Amino acid sequence: MGRIISIFLCLSNGRFDKNTGWVHKLGDYFRGAMMKKTNKQFAICKTAELPVGERKIVEVDDKSIGVFNVKGDYYALLINYCPHTGAELCKGPVTGTSMLVDDYTFVYGLEGELIRCSWYGWEFRLATGECLVDPKLRAKKYLVTVENGDEVVVHI
Repeated sequence: MGRIISIFLCLSNGRFDKNTGWVHKLGDYFRGAMMKKTNKQFAICKTAELPVGERKIVEVDDKSIGVFNVKGDYYALLINYCPHTGAELCKGPVTGTSMLVDDYTFVYGLEGELIRCSWYGWEFRLATGECLVDPKLRAKKYLVTVENGDEVVVHI
């Protein structure tokens, strides 16, 4: 089995063609692309099709999911909405955040490792789904692996 990666849900539109077994991926990030449904595993794309710092929003098993390449590791975007207010979390900016060094000093850290809700700015770690504002709050994610050396696969 390949390297383990995470996947998160994101609101988007899409459809599964029951006649062909293909799921049409929708969204501005990959208009016109498709993926093959295989039981409860879904081949999303080749690793070369998802460069570092990029994302894809896909429709799998009636769920809209955001898949991210963070510094060479693949993650999927948390839940189908921001757990705080229901915004489309997958479409928010990928960013870092201010981190406290001591009582009076902040530095910018975790660059490219967080997704920020575009409505209220709540930040979530792409790798774990943990919310930085409220660590008890997490966004849902799915297991993702890299199969055959270059195929990103979501396990639902």
